[in-house]
Amino acid sequence: FPSHDRCVIGTSFRNNMGNSFFINLDVHDPNFSDKISEIRPHIIINCIASTNVEQCEIEKDLAWDLNAEFPKKIASIANTIDAKLVHISTDHYEFESTKIRDENSEVSPVNIYGKSKLEGEKGVLSINATAIVVRTNFFGARPLNHIKNTFFESVIENIKLKRQTKGYNDIHFSPISINELINAIMKLIEVEYTGLINICGNKRISKYEYCIELAKVVKGDSKLITESKYESSFVKRPLDMSIGLS
Repeated sequence: FPSHDRCVIGTSFRNNMGNSFFINLDVHDPNFSDKISEIRPHIIINCIASTNVEQCEIEKDLAWDLNAEFPKKIASIANTIDAKLVHISTDHYEFESTKIRDENSEVSPVNIYGKSKLEGEKGVLSINATAIVVRTNFFGARPLNHIKNTFFESVIENIKLKRQTKGYNDIHFSPISINELINAIMKLIEVEYTGLINICGNKRISKYEYCIELAKVVKGDSKLITESKYESSFVKRPLDMSIGLS
């Protein structure tokens, strides 16, 4: 591996990127721990998860394995090799209070995705005393070719192609750009932060308002965004995922 003082090595399960800064890694490989140890990372940022909410309901065992059990495994590995662990979690919870939601607010997952992610949070914090667990909802990360567009990408694509997009006025969240999220995580590492933290945008916004803002950014026609109510699928979803900082 490169001998730079600061190099970033990415991992992928499906894609072979063909360079020394990216390795293929299967979390179910019996030699997974050894492969991580060989890299000798100072910092591990765990983004591995099953994030398709509907698919998590269908493949419950896989969702629990990746979202709940794997974080415990990587937390233990980080302990063993003395690496700082940053575990990326979710905002996909209902909250007990309608007031400002900080890190001490009680949360209630409403589906397998949320339940497995919360279990992963608890596991990491119980195993690794120096870990950072980040609750967030970010946008701007370009998906790989085999992964379907994120909500952000889908809205941008629809606007550019002049297709109508439903903007839900009854779903609220506190999104943050991927660049700002990265900057915040690096600051937390620098100050040796530990524990659970919300990293989010500075306002609570509906999915409809979010779509309108995206249309402005790409200089598209905001009339393509239709104000709608969320239509339930077979999976229950939280309607207010907005979070804040304590």
